[in-house]
Amino acid sequence: MKKIIIMSSLLCVSIAQALNHTASNPSARSDMERNLKWSTTNWYSNGSYASTSKPLPTKPGTRDSANVIWGGFRLEIDQNIDVGELGVNSDSELFAVGRTINVRRNFYISMSANRPTNAKFEQCNMEVGSIMFDFYDKAQSANYTYLNVIDSNVNVKGDLSCLVPANDRFENPVPRGVTIFASGKSKLTFNGGAIIDEIFNISPNEWFFKWCFEEKGGEIGYVFFNKKAVFDSCILELKVSSNIRRGRHVLMDLANNKSSFNPMRIIFNGKPYSFGETVMLGDKSVKVELGYSPNGRDLRNKNDIIMEVK
Repeated sequence: MKKIIIMSSLLCVSIAQALNHTASNPSARSDMERNLKWSTTNWYSNGSYASTSKPLPTKPGTRDSANVIWGGFRLEIDQNIDVGELGVNSDSELFAVGRTINVRRNFYISMSANRPTNAKFEQCNMEVGSIMFDFYDKAQSANYTYLNVIDSNVNVKGDLSCLVPANDRFENPVPRGVTIFASGKSKLTFNGGAIIDEIFNISPNEWFFKWCFEEKGGEIGYVFFNKKAVFDSCILELKVSSNIRRGRHVLMDLANNKSSFNPMRIIFNGKPYSFGETVMLGDKSVKVELGYSPNGRDLRNKNDIIMEVK
Protein backbone atom coordinates (compact mmCIF):
# COMPACT_ATOMS: atom_id res chain seq x y z
CA MET A 1 0.00 0.00 0.00
CA LYS A 2 2.87 2.38 0.80
CA LYS A 3 4.48 1.74 -2.59
CA ILE A 4 1.24 2.61 -4.36
CA ILE A 5 0.93 5.86 -2.39
CA ILE A 6 4.54 6.82 -3.14
CA MET A 7 4.17 6.08 -6.85
CA SER A 8 0.94 8.06 -7.00
CA SER A 9 2.63 11.03 -5.32
CA LEU A 10 5.53 10.95 -7.78
CA LEU A 11 3.12 10.81 -10.70
CA CYS A 12 1.21 13.85 -9.40
CA VAL A 13 4.45 15.80 -8.98
CA SER A 14 5.51 14.88 -12.52
CA ILE A 15 2.18 15.93 -14.01
CA ALA A 16 2.27 19.23 -12.08
CA GLN A 17 5.70 20.19 -13.40
CA ALA A 18 5.81 23.03 -15.89
CA LEU A 19 6.93 22.08 -19.39
CA ASN A 20 8.79 23.96 -22.08
CA HIS A 21 6.78 23.94 -25.33
CA THR A 22 8.56 25.00 -28.53
CA ALA A 23 6.53 25.43 -31.71
CA SER A 24 8.35 24.25 -34.81
CA ASN A 25 8.39 22.10 -37.92
CA PRO A 26 11.64 20.08 -38.01
CA SER A 27 11.08 19.11 -41.65
CA ALA A 28 10.54 22.68 -42.91
CA ARG A 29 12.46 23.46 -46.09
CA SER A 30 10.62 26.56 -47.29
CA ASP A 31 9.23 29.77 -45.80
CA MET A 32 5.69 28.43 -46.31
CA GLU A 33 6.51 25.42 -44.14
CA ARG A 34 7.78 27.79 -41.45
CA ASN A 35 4.34 29.42 -41.10
CA LEU A 36 2.74 27.90 -38.01
CA LYS A 37 -0.56 28.28 -36.16
CA TRP A 38 -0.92 27.84 -32.41
CA SER A 39 -3.97 25.59 -32.78
CA THR A 40 -2.40 23.13 -35.24
CA THR A 41 1.38 23.26 -34.80
CA ASN A 42 3.42 20.53 -33.18
CA TRP A 43 5.06 21.41 -29.88
CA TYR A 44 8.44 20.04 -28.81
CA SER A 45 10.03 19.92 -25.38
CA ASN A 46 13.38 21.24 -26.54
CA GLY A 47 14.25 23.91 -29.09
CA SER A 48 17.42 21.98 -29.99
CA TYR A 49 15.46 18.92 -31.11
CA ALA A 50 16.72 16.38 -33.63
CA SER A 51 14.62 15.67 -36.69
CA THR A 52 13.54 12.42 -35.05
CA SER A 53 12.15 14.13 -31.94
CA LYS A 54 8.57 13.33 -31.10
CA PRO A 55 6.12 16.17 -30.48
CA LEU A 56 4.56 16.61 -27.06
CA PRO A 57 1.05 15.20 -26.64
CA THR A 58 -0.26 18.44 -25.07
CA LYS A 59 -0.47 22.13 -25.85
CA PRO A 60 0.99 24.77 -23.50
CA GLY A 61 -1.00 25.28 -20.30
CA THR A 62 -1.14 27.82 -17.51
CA ARG A 63 2.11 26.63 -15.91
CA ASP A 64 4.04 26.06 -19.12
CA SER A 65 6.48 28.06 -21.23
CA ALA A 66 5.53 28.46 -24.90
CA ASN A 67 7.73 29.88 -27.63
CA VAL A 68 8.41 29.81 -31.35
CA ILE A 69 11.80 28.43 -32.33
CA TRP A 70 14.58 30.60 -33.72
CA GLY A 71 15.50 30.70 -37.39
CA GLY A 72 12.79 32.31 -39.50
CA PHE A 73 9.62 30.67 -38.18
CA ARG A 74 6.31 32.56 -37.94
CA LEU A 75 3.76 31.57 -35.29
CA GLU A 76 0.22 32.95 -35.37
CA ILE A 77 -1.68 32.90 -32.08
CA ASP A 78 -5.02 32.02 -33.65
CA GLN A 79 -6.91 31.42 -30.39
CA ASN A 80 -7.12 32.92 -26.90
CA ILE A 81 -4.30 31.61 -24.70
CA ASP A 82 -3.38 31.42 -21.02
CA VAL A 83 0.22 30.31 -20.41
CA GLY A 84 2.97 30.57 -17.83
CA GLU A 85 5.51 32.18 -20.16
CA LEU A 86 5.52 33.27 -23.79
CA GLY A 87 8.44 33.94 -26.09
CA VAL A 88 9.71 34.50 -29.60
CA ASN A 89 13.23 33.35 -30.33
CA SER A 90 15.82 35.12 -32.46
CA ASP A 91 15.00 35.79 -36.14
CA SER A 92 11.42 34.52 -35.87
CA GLU A 93 7.96 36.12 -35.57
CA LEU A 94 5.01 35.86 -33.19
CA PHE A 95 1.74 37.63 -33.97
CA ALA A 96 -1.94 37.76 -33.06
CA VAL A 97 -5.03 39.66 -34.19
CA GLY A 98 -8.10 40.08 -31.98
CA ARG A 99 -7.02 37.66 -29.23
CA THR A 100 -7.06 37.61 -25.44
CA ILE A 101 -3.60 36.65 -24.20
CA ASN A 102 -2.66 35.96 -20.59
CA VAL A 103 1.02 35.42 -19.74
CA ARG A 104 1.37 34.76 -16.03
CA ARG A 105 5.11 35.32 -15.82
CA ASN A 106 7.48 36.60 -18.51
CA PHE A 107 6.97 37.54 -22.14
CA TYR A 108 10.46 37.40 -23.59
CA ILE A 109 11.73 38.49 -26.99
CA SER A 110 15.15 37.29 -28.12
CA MET A 111 16.84 40.08 -30.02
CA SER A 112 17.67 39.39 -33.63
CA ALA A 113 20.98 37.87 -34.69
CA ASN A 114 20.52 37.55 -38.48
CA ARG A 115 17.06 38.50 -39.73
CA PRO A 116 14.50 40.70 -37.90
CA THR A 117 12.70 39.35 -34.83
CA ASN A 118 9.05 40.43 -34.61
CA ALA A 119 6.30 40.33 -32.00
CA LYS A 120 3.10 41.96 -33.29
CA PHE A 121 -0.29 42.29 -31.58
CA GLU A 122 -3.28 43.98 -33.20
CA GLN A 123 -6.66 44.52 -31.52
CA CYS A 124 -5.58 42.29 -28.65
CA ASN A 125 -6.09 42.36 -24.88
CA MET A 126 -3.02 41.16 -23.01
CA GLU A 127 -2.12 40.55 -19.38
CA VAL A 128 1.62 40.00 -18.93
CA GLY A 129 3.90 39.48 -15.94
CA SER A 130 6.88 41.31 -17.48
CA ILE A 131 8.39 42.05 -20.89
CA MET A 132 12.02 41.08 -21.42
CA PHE A 133 14.34 41.64 -24.38
CA ASP A 134 17.52 39.56 -24.32
CA PHE A 135 20.42 38.81 -26.64
CA TYR A 136 22.31 35.54 -27.16
CA ASP A 137 25.73 36.06 -25.61
CA LYS A 138 27.51 33.96 -28.28
CA ALA A 139 25.87 35.60 -31.29
CA GLN A 140 28.15 36.64 -34.14
CA SER A 141 25.95 39.43 -35.51
CA ALA A 142 22.83 41.49 -34.77
CA ASN A 143 19.82 42.79 -36.70
CA TYR A 144 16.54 44.59 -35.85
CA THR A 145 14.00 43.60 -33.20
CA TYR A 146 10.40 44.85 -33.07
CA LEU A 147 7.52 44.84 -30.60
CA ASN A 148 4.51 46.27 -32.43
CA VAL A 149 1.34 47.01 -30.42
CA ILE A 150 -1.56 48.20 -32.60
CA ASP A 151 -5.00 49.18 -31.23
CA SER A 152 -4.32 46.88 -28.28
CA ASN A 153 -4.36 46.99 -24.48
CA VAL A 154 -1.26 45.50 -22.86
CA ASN A 155 -1.23 45.48 -19.06
CA VAL A 156 2.16 44.51 -17.61
CA LYS A 157 2.29 43.70 -13.90
CA GLY A 158 6.04 44.12 -13.65
CA ASP A 159 8.96 45.66 -15.52
CA LEU A 160 10.31 46.23 -19.00
CA SER A 161 13.90 45.07 -19.36
CA CYS A 162 16.37 45.05 -22.23
CA LEU A 163 19.81 43.57 -21.63
CA VAL A 164 22.64 43.02 -24.12
CA PRO A 165 25.61 41.05 -22.74
CA ALA A 166 28.98 42.59 -23.56
CA ASN A 167 30.94 40.84 -26.30
CA ASP A 168 33.95 41.50 -28.53
CA ARG A 169 33.06 39.01 -31.27
CA PHE A 170 31.63 41.54 -33.74
CA GLU A 171 30.83 45.19 -34.40
CA ASN A 172 27.58 46.37 -35.95
CA PRO A 173 28.29 48.20 -39.25
CA VAL A 174 25.24 50.39 -38.54
CA PRO A 175 23.21 50.76 -35.32
CA ARG A 176 21.05 47.73 -34.57
CA GLY A 177 18.57 47.23 -31.77
CA VAL A 178 15.01 47.33 -30.45
CA THR A 179 11.97 49.34 -31.56
CA ILE A 180 8.70 49.38 -29.59
CA PHE A 181 5.69 50.68 -31.53
CA ALA A 182 2.61 52.08 -29.77
CA SER A 183 0.09 52.64 -32.55
CA GLY A 184 -3.50 53.85 -32.77
CA LYS A 185 -5.60 53.26 -29.66
CA SER A 186 -2.91 51.20 -27.96
CA LYS A 187 -2.32 51.43 -24.22
CA LEU A 188 0.85 49.85 -22.89
CA THR A 189 0.93 50.10 -19.09
CA PHE A 190 3.66 48.90 -16.75
CA ASN A 191 2.99 48.65 -13.02
CA GLY A 192 6.76 48.33 -12.65
CA GLY A 193 9.64 50.30 -14.13
CA ALA A 194 12.28 49.87 -16.81
CA ILE A 195 15.78 48.37 -16.83
CA ILE A 196 17.60 49.39 -20.01
CA ASP A 197 21.16 48.32 -20.79
CA GLU A 198 23.84 51.03 -20.73
CA ILE A 199 25.17 49.79 -24.07
CA PHE A 200 22.65 52.03 -25.86
CA ASN A 201 24.27 55.04 -24.21
CA ILE A 202 27.87 53.82 -24.41
CA SER A 203 27.78 52.58 -28.03
CA PRO A 204 25.14 54.60 -29.94
CA ASN A 205 26.98 53.98 -33.21
CA GLU A 206 26.28 50.26 -32.84
CA TRP A 207 23.12 49.90 -30.74
CA PHE A 208 19.80 51.72 -30.27
CA PHE A 209 16.62 51.47 -28.22
CA LYS A 210 13.69 53.27 -29.86
CA TRP A 211 10.15 54.25 -28.90
CA CYS A 212 7.89 54.86 -31.91
CA PHE A 213 4.47 56.46 -31.44
CA GLU A 214 2.39 56.06 -34.57
CA GLU A 215 -0.94 57.72 -35.35
CA LYS A 216 -3.66 55.50 -36.77
CA GLY A 217 -7.24 56.59 -37.39
CA GLY A 218 -6.64 59.89 -35.62
CA GLU A 219 -5.38 58.21 -32.42
CA ILE A 220 -1.87 57.65 -31.11
CA GLY A 221 -0.42 55.24 -28.55
CA TYR A 222 -0.05 55.72 -24.78
CA VAL A 223 2.66 54.24 -22.52
CA PHE A 224 2.66 54.35 -18.71
CA PHE A 225 5.32 53.40 -16.15
CA ASN A 226 4.41 53.34 -12.47
CA LYS A 227 7.95 52.92 -11.11
CA LYS A 228 11.39 54.26 -12.04
CA ALA A 229 12.03 54.29 -15.77
CA VAL A 230 14.98 56.17 -17.25
CA PHE A 231 15.14 56.65 -21.01
CA ASP A 232 18.07 58.99 -21.42
CA SER A 233 19.81 57.24 -24.29
CA CYS A 234 16.94 56.19 -26.53
CA ILE A 235 15.48 57.41 -29.83
CA LEU A 236 11.97 58.87 -30.00
CA GLU A 237 10.18 58.54 -33.33
CA LEU A 238 6.79 60.10 -34.16
CA LYS A 239 4.70 59.15 -37.18
CA VAL A 240 1.68 61.43 -37.45
CA SER A 241 -0.70 62.36 -40.28
CA SER A 242 -3.14 65.25 -40.61
CA ASN A 243 -5.85 62.87 -39.38
CA ILE A 244 -4.56 63.19 -35.81
CA ARG A 245 -7.35 64.20 -33.44
CA ARG A 246 -7.12 67.73 -32.03
CA GLY A 247 -6.40 67.96 -28.34
CA ARG A 248 -3.75 66.98 -25.79
CA HIS A 249 -2.31 63.50 -26.23
CA VAL A 250 -0.19 61.97 -23.48
CA LEU A 251 2.29 59.69 -25.22
CA MET A 252 4.37 58.58 -22.25
CA ASP A 253 3.33 58.97 -18.61
CA LEU A 254 6.15 58.49 -16.08
CA ALA A 255 4.58 58.42 -12.61
CA ASN A 256 7.78 58.06 -10.57
CA ASN A 257 9.64 61.29 -9.79
CA LYS A 258 12.99 59.58 -10.45
CA SER A 259 11.97 58.72 -14.01
CA SER A 260 13.20 60.70 -16.99
CA PHE A 261 13.00 60.85 -20.77
CA ASN A 262 15.86 62.65 -22.51
CA PRO A 263 16.28 61.03 -25.93
CA MET A 264 19.53 61.32 -27.85
CA ARG A 265 17.51 61.88 -31.03
CA ILE A 266 13.92 62.71 -32.02
CA ILE A 267 12.46 61.99 -35.47
CA PHE A 268 9.13 63.46 -36.60
CA ASN A 269 7.78 62.01 -39.86
CA GLY A 270 11.28 61.11 -40.95
CA LYS A 271 12.89 64.47 -40.11
CA PRO A 272 15.00 65.59 -37.13
CA TYR A 273 12.93 67.26 -34.41
CA SER A 274 13.45 69.06 -31.09
CA PHE A 275 10.98 69.27 -28.22
CA GLY A 276 8.82 72.39 -28.49
CA GLU A 277 8.97 72.83 -32.27
CA THR A 278 5.69 73.32 -34.13
CA VAL A 279 4.96 71.15 -37.17
CA MET A 280 2.08 71.92 -39.54
CA LEU A 281 0.02 68.95 -40.75
CA GLY A 282 -2.60 70.37 -43.09
CA ASP A 283 -4.50 72.98 -41.08
CA LYS A 284 -3.33 71.55 -37.75
CA SER A 285 -0.32 72.59 -35.70
CA VAL A 286 1.42 69.86 -33.71
CA LYS A 287 3.89 70.38 -30.88
CA VAL A 288 5.55 67.73 -28.72
CA GLU A 289 7.23 68.57 -25.43
CA LEU A 290 7.97 67.34 -21.95
CA GLY A 291 5.29 68.29 -19.44
CA TYR A 292 2.85 66.99 -16.86
CA SER A 293 0.31 64.28 -17.55
CA PRO A 294 -3.15 65.55 -16.46
CA ASN A 295 -3.68 62.30 -14.57
CA GLY A 296 -0.12 62.00 -13.29
CA ARG A 297 0.99 61.82 -9.66
CA ASP A 298 4.36 63.48 -10.27
CA LEU A 299 3.78 67.22 -10.65
CA ARG A 300 7.34 68.25 -9.77
CA ASN A 301 9.15 66.97 -12.85
CA LYS A 302 8.25 67.64 -16.45
CA ASN A 303 9.06 64.13 -17.57
CA ASP A 304 5.93 63.10 -19.46
CA ILE A 305 5.73 63.32 -23.26
CA ILE A 306 2.81 65.46 -24.34
CA MET A 307 1.58 66.08 -27.92
CA GLU A 308 -0.59 69.16 -28.43
CA VAL A 309 -2.67 69.30 -31.60
CA LYS A 310 -4.49 72.56 -32.48
